Amino acid sequence: MPTRDKLHDPFNGIGWLRFPQLKRRLNESQAARVALHGIGATRGAVRDALTLFDENAAVFRPPA
Repeated sequence: MPTRDKLHDPFNGIGWLRFPQLKRRLNESQAARVALHGIGATRGAVRDALTLFDENAAVFRPPA
């Protein structure tokens, strides 16, 4: 799979490998919002929140 020469793409790929269900749900949610509202000049609050989580979130697992 081609990637850009930036750390974002390899880390996103690692996210897909480590959290496939979460990444799939994020993509499904994004696609549902696009199907409902189309692609406009802005994403809207829900798509912005999904994108921010998808692109920038860190998942921490507390010790058991």
